[in-house]
Amino acid sequence: MVGVVRHLLALCPDDFADKADKFGWYPLHIVSNKRDAMGTRPGIIRALMQNRASLEAKEASGMTPVMVAVSSGHKAAASELVLQGASLDGVNNEGVSTWQMLAKPSNETMAPGHGFASIWITLH
Repeated sequence: MVGVVRHLLALCPDDFADKADKFGWYPLHIVSNKRDAMGTRPGIIRALMQNRASLEAKEASGMTPVMVAVSSGHKAAASELVLQGASLDGVNNEGVSTWQMLAKPSNETMAPGHGFASIWITLH
């Protein structure tokens, strides 16, 4: 899958990876929002980063790609985005920070100490 994405990116205009769709979502937002049964999302994120995708691009509600990954329960994407340099200090249009999303107890996949909250500990 990653090879196909790399091939398609090579055929696209240079700024493709940093352009929003009609809904205001950038490629990194889309990749970060989807479940990943095959484990290819980190590789796709790296391919988009090599094509100048913006880690801090915000969609209409002010969410960055890492915020989308965290809010959708996508640990592999969130981890890769942080490894690529994404900030965990972002705040969306409602004033909710990435850190607050990480600590949100209502989602079992985001329970403190279980997965997402450990991203920061793992990287530092």
